[in-house]
Amino acid sequence: SLLTTNHMSTLMNFPLPPPWRSETVNDSPVYINDVTGEETSVHPLEQYLSSFETKEVSNGVCTLSSTKESGKSSAQPAATGDDCLAFRCEWKELGLNGNVLSYGMNLCYFPGDKHFEITFDGVHASWVFSKIDGPYGPLDEDDLFLGAKVKVFDRHLTISTANAHICHMIDRKEKLLKKRRAWLQEKIETIGAIPVVKRNVQSAIKHISRADQKPGTANLRRLQNEISRLTEQMGELGLSHMISRMPN
Repeated sequence: SLLTTNHMSTLMNFPLPPPWRSETVNDSPVYINDVTGEETSVHPLEQYLSSFETKEVSNGVCTLSSTKESGKSSAQPAATGDDCLAFRCEWKELGLNGNVLSYGMNLCYFPGDKHFEITFDGVHASWVFSKIDGPYGPLDEDDLFLGAKVKVFDRHLTISTANAHICHMIDRKEKLLKKRRAWLQEKIETIGAIPVVKRNVQSAIKHISRADQKPGTANLRRLQNEISRLTEQMGELGLSHMISRMPN
């Protein structure tokens, strides 16, 4: 196995993915799946992590990278700096004694080579992934915003915070994408057609709601998908020659 004693010690600090829970039997942990009834002394994440290639680095941090998609290691050295888009997930769970436990995870996305680096609070290890899944499949930059869903170690988490610079970057891109969407809708309407993505109905109540939108919460992936649908409609209507004039 690629998992060393140190890795398993790190693993024991992780919250269990639902529907697993743990009990102590003869001073040893037993893991129980409440859905299937399975009981095992092997941590549920061990089999998952065994499909990753492990790399030890000099400061004792272990890095794992997925080998499922490419068939080869894509491990990257730990990196920091302005090229990292940093997000954070925080959540609470009930412990075995009914006490509330708080957890935190930092997720860094590197747009250059599109890899992710993950760390957990209180765990001296980092994990590097070439791919992380979200609601629309593998995540990329447009899938990362406050409120976005990510899947890490078979656990579905929600991005809760990011710094002001990243929130501003998301909001700025949202404005550009909405400008492009409105431009496409207008061009389609000029020839009497109905856009496949209809305009939002403006009202005083909706205007107030939109003004209260929290920074960094724009779903850029949804906007990109709407623009793709409108662009495809432009082609079907014989307006492909106009697409190059779209705002940028």
